[in-house]
Amino acid sequence: MSLPDYAMIGLLRALRKARPHAVKNYALSANTSASTIKQLQGLGFGIESHPVLGILLTADCDKLFPENIIAFRSPKYEQRPVYVFLETTSTQDAANRNLAAHAHDSDLFNGALWVAEKQTAGRGRYQRTWQSEPGQGCWFTIYLNACQKNSPATVSFSAALAVAEGIKKCTGLSCEFKWPNDVLVQSKKVCGILTEHSRCGRGMLVGIGVNVHHHTMDFQDEVRNIAISLAQASSTPLPEAVRPALIAAIADNLDQILSLPWKEIRNKWCAACPLFQKPIRLLQRNAVLHGIFHDIDDQGNLILRLDNGSHIPHISGEVQIL
Repeated sequence: MSLPDYAMIGLLRALRKARPHAVKNYALSANTSASTIKQLQGLGFGIESHPVLGILLTADCDKLFPENIIAFRSPKYEQRPVYVFLETTSTQDAANRNLAAHAHDSDLFNGALWVAEKQTAGRGRYQRTWQSEPGQGCWFTIYLNACQKNSPATVSFSAALAVAEGIKKCTGLSCEFKWPNDVLVQSKKVCGILTEHSRCGRGMLVGIGVNVHHHTMDFQDEVRNIAISLAQASSTPLPEAVRPALIAAIADNLDQILSLPWKEIRNKWCAACPLFQKPIRLLQRNAVLHGIFHDIDDQGNLILRLDNGSHIPHISGEVQIL
């Protein structure tokens, strides 16, 4: 992987911070500045340059490439690798391939991102197909190395919180959670999270898919009534560069949330789960159970309180309100 263009990253940060005003006396040589501006214009950014007035960003760009994502990240995370694919089977697969090729130093990839415009074999729980067409959403994987010693429950619930906070920051939309790993907007699924151990045996992969620009007919028939995109949910147009901004925000958020105690993570998640401590139906492969969504245990299991007062932990299932 080639190193990102830090001149481009710096200029993008400066332009976005100054917008709607121009950046004056930017600290780049004339040749470098002109070359960087030309590259950004070629990628789809609207940029005007004037020898006296300065450099002005007139139109931002939603295109996914490393520098565009890194420019939205906190500077303390900008050294973490970002891989972007126009097309791949899945970002989980891409991450596993990359980590396997560097198995001896995979811990150096902590916090690395694998991002795709299109996945040809994106998947969710139970190997369900995850529809991920180009230009429509954020499809990406974050690697957490084994040194962090986070439990799968901590990672999964932290990822949900990171997504919700990122969506709130980038669009103003509020999210809710559905056990075990769905993020909802307006009671419909906007994001799925898939947490897996990496195939190289070290660390965990957090796969995240967020529906961003979909219209109703972009969804497949079987999910059209239960899925939603940020564009559908928002009453105002989304920011011009919402996808790279959202990926960066989620990645930054996850790193910070994972430092919290499990109890605080659990409490934050439960506070945004509308079915928590409500009567539910739990659909399992061979049974349908009824009871109260009583709690989440330290392993992330749903604790179902039955009519006889017993409390039964469940590791999987589909939750429905009664």
